[in-house]
Amino acid sequence: MTRFGRAQAALNIDIICANTPQATGRVERMNKTLQDRLVKELRLRGVSGMPDGNALLPTFMADHNRRFGRSPQDPHDAHRPLSGDEDLDHIFAWQEGRLLPYSIFDKNPIVSLGAIVENKRLGAVLAAIQASQAVRDQKRLASKKLSLREKERLRCARAKPGPPDVEARPAAHNRTFLLGPNADISTRV
Repeated sequence: MTRFGRAQAALNIDIICANTPQATGRVERMNKTLQDRLVKELRLRGVSGMPDGNALLPTFMADHNRRFGRSPQDPHDAHRPLSGDEDLDHIFAWQEGRLLPYSIFDKNPIVSLGAIVENKRLGAVLAAIQASQAVRDQKRLASKKLSLREKERLRCARAKPGPPDVEARPAAHNRTFLLGPNADISTRV
């Protein structure tokens, strides 16, 4: 999303694009008319500085609207007032999303038995999770939507209960587990 789109979304404004060639042409014709006429009007009046141009602009706009303005088909004004919680300085400020350089969650979701002993309530939570997963798996096995291959994979996954083998973990993790988290591995191995 662009910064303009983010600001429009914060103000609850829908962006209506010129999706047809006719609408795009109307916009471009208006821009060319304004650019062409404004430059010529400034030159005719001898305006060469910003203060003089700003002073001429209200009279130019009134004359342009009088000559080229059209009344809308629906005269209803659909603009809404600004609500009290909309801070335009904050909405139109430059905002960027940033990624944190670290992950909040552990990418290895294996819980060791030592962690269960340290936190006694974790065992009850893990048991409740395991029970809900067993109920979920029973419902999936009873479902006719799963193929025989998917049901066999599910049965095999349920047949392997318990923590993973210690040997399957990296060697440095095993040393830390055996010696403790604060042990200096290089001197004890």
